[in-house]
Amino acid sequence: MKQVLIVGASRGIGLEFVRQYRERKRTQNMREISPDYERKKIAGFAWEGVLVFVCILMIVSIYWIAGRTRKTYFYSYPDHILRTVQNLDPCEADGTCGYRRLMQSVEYGVPNPETDMTFCDKPRFEQGHVFLWMRLTDIGPCWSVDGFAVLKENGFAKLPPNCKPDYSQAKEAGHIVCEGGRAKF
Repeated sequence: MKQVLIVGASRGIGLEFVRQYRERKRTQNMREISPDYERKKIAGFAWEGVLVFVCILMIVSIYWIAGRTRKTYFYSYPDHILRTVQNLDPCEADGTCGYRRLMQSVEYGVPNPETDMTFCDKPRFEQGHVFLWMRLTDIGPCWSVDGFAVLKENGFAKLPPNCKPDYSQAKEAGHIVCEGGRAKF
């Protein structure tokens, strides 16, 4: 019985020796492949790189979301005026004139450059209209009109001198025709 225990003990020592030998051989092979193997083995996995990547990803996501948010603009007569210079789409018999307009804002009497605006729905205003107030929301690909009121004089829309109402195309709704194809304010 004593002999069996010694054999068992020697087998245990032999297995441990084989494990140590294999570990040394693997470490030696890894040193040949990667010189800083020991440093990596001791230091473990570095979370700093992952943390920096996640932070950069969050910052980029925040800027992307902030850039995609809607921006609302409000114009109110007489300090901030918005006016329609030209219909860029042809007018139809039902009184609508497409989705695109050439608009111009005037801030404290100083006109800004004209802007080509595409609206989400066909707006019910035309070239020559000056707005008493208007609220617009920039959705991205188009502008949404949240409400407006046309500046009126004696119950009719106040138009620039080169524009006048025309009922030849749309009998009920009428259109505004401007000499030269655009309003001159």
